[in-house]
Amino acid sequence: LHIAAFSSDAISLGESRILLGASGNGPEIVADIDLETALRKATIGRLTLADAPFRGAFHIAADLNAQRATISSKSDCFTIDKSRSVIAQQDIAINLTGVTLCNAEGPLVTYRWIDEPVFDISGELAARQGAIAMGETKARGRPPVTRFDAVYRPARKETTITGGLANGDMILNEALGMAGVIGDFRFDLDADDMRAEASLDRLRLSQHLGAGQTLVMIAPVLASGEAVLEENEAAFSYVLTTPEGYRLGRGTGVHHMKDASGETLLTLEKLTFSPGGPQPTVRVGTCALPA
Repeated sequence: LHIAAFSSDAISLGESRILLGASGNGPEIVADIDLETALRKATIGRLTLADAPFRGAFHIAADLNAQRATISSKSDCFTIDKSRSVIAQQDIAINLTGVTLCNAEGPLVTYRWIDEPVFDISGELAARQGAIAMGETKARGRPPVTRFDAVYRPARKETTITGGLANGDMILNEALGMAGVIGDFRFDLDADDMRAEASLDRLRLSQHLGAGQTLVMIAPVLASGEAVLEENEAAFSYVLTTPEGYRLGRGTGVHHMKDASGETLLTLEKLTFSPGGPQPTVRVGTCALPA
């Protein structure tokens, strides 16, 4: 089938090509569909998805008595050439290219309509490149692979996403390299509020050298810790270790996403200085004395 462009308040699609086969047995319906289309715009609560051409083969199963339908990718994964996600009220924009979306343990989408319509969406998302911005806080590079479980309740305009993060290689505000993340997250969005929290077991931090920069000021370190984002302010706590596993200290801090400002307090723990190597100093007035 060749279907012309379609548009409604909730979704807008470009021209689509569909190969469809379906059968039914009373209240049970199964279908296989090969689809090539361009998602121009879709609204999910306060989240807007746009500019996402994709192609894939899907299996659909519905039970009208159980008031339940599922969608799975027949090839386990399908590709999305690019996508743009926006939460305008929070000044958030996420641009991805070379996206792969794969089945998790169950179907990609489960739709239930017993008491109220509910969408359960589960999968694993990877992208070749990405650019993420919230106000003046910006990151670019290869995003971590995201294993997620999402629940969307359209009548309440509520979205909850939980999952895990793995690997990735991003640059934050052209200053800080962030790579090899391992951790978990939760994201909540409703008509009025947004909250995100993350617990990281590992994140490699390093100084990013831009064009023409050669002076390395900060050696790579490993961080673990927790962070909470409430609307536009992030609060975090962390522990730093060397790549060899030596503990350096712990800290806390805040970051304001809108203007990319913030502060952190790092408490260094017991350090040993080798004779003949760099030594700490204590500054008294204008005199620097060996510690």
